[in-house]
Amino acid sequence: MWDLIEKGLEHNGLITAFAFVGVIMWVSVVLSKRLTFGRVHGSAIAIVIGLILAWVGGTLTGGQKGLADITLFSGIGLMGGAMLRDFAIVATAFEVQATEARKAGLIGVIALLLGTILPFIVGASIAWMFGYRDAISMTTIG
Repeated sequence: MWDLIEKGLEHNGLITAFAFVGVIMWVSVVLSKRLTFGRVHGSAIAIVIGLILAWVGGTLTGGQKGLADITLFSGIGLMGGAMLRDFAIVATAFEVQATEARKAGLIGVIALLLGTILPFIVGASIAWMFGYRDAISMTTIG
């Protein structure tokens, strides 16, 4: 029975990754409420849990990708790359309320542009300093 479940989870790696991250987030929010009474945010606890799991996965497999080196959690590697970055950008954009954006006025537009363009320029510059010259690498790092 477990073999059937494991094959299904391995075959649907990305769905498994989302479910796994969801469980980690749920556990971290519960830990935040019960252990720290909300003083430490659940996302901070989730980051620590993620780092510990990456170390454990890398140690167990001797691999380079942490938990993604374990076949059952291979979807974590796919989810944690550009997909997570794009998801964060879209989620942030969905939180913008048009009425609030209008209230911000010109200063809000300038802040939005600087907040998106300036970090990209800094990241691409750092990529250039480290020797990356192709557009794909510079855009990814930027």
